[in-house]
Amino acid sequence: MSASNPSASSRLAPRHWVALALSVLPLVLYAALSLREGDLPLYFRTARAFLDGATPNRDFRFEYPPYALLWFVPATWAGGDLRGFILAFGLQLTLFDAFIKWLLLSEGVRRWGTSWRAWAPLAAYFVVSWIQSVHYLKRYDVIPAALALAALVALMRRREGWAGAALAVGTVTKLYPAVLVPLALAVCWRRGAKPTRALLTGLVAACCRWCR
Repeated sequence: MSASNPSASSRLAPRHWVALALSVLPLVLYAALSLREGDLPLYFRTARAFLDGATPNRDFRFEYPPYALLWFVPATWAGGDLRGFILAFGLQLTLFDAFIKWLLLSEGVRRWGTSWRAWAPLAAYFVVSWIQSVHYLKRYDVIPAALALAALVALMRRREGWAGAALAVGTVTKLYPAVLVPLALAVCWRRGAKPTRALLTGLVAACCRWCR
């Protein structure tokens, strides 16, 4: 009988790491082909203008939340031109994809141990991400998605401060993680005053530079 064991070690076995690598490898190859554009030229132009000293929404229009620009800058700096940016940003998004898959697999193993159900979160995400793979590396949505998932995992593990910080950064990157804030507040409220304060502290601390 293959019973789940929630108290078992959540460390991944070699077979888990192999599966994780195989799930990410196709995206690495796709990113290396650099055959996509989508919204990427817009990301590159805005980050290039910022690196050249321009101020968002004064010298150029920036239609995304403030933290989004910060995610565009490393690939722009590393890539140099648009083609290089597309490659670098694709690899950057692949790292976030790998982080999401690692979290899902780790939580599956943590909850169900050696049961086949431990693979279900990773498998479901792998299938869904490939269904919409035409757009997956053409936009930056995987970044706030990774932050939202990290917030949920932190909340489950009773790390309320980290959950608040991840939700705040995700929301100021792309607004939709904000829908999880009421849920997080309700969960922490039921846990007591200390977890609620920790969540609010994380939210405020991660937003403080933006608010300034």
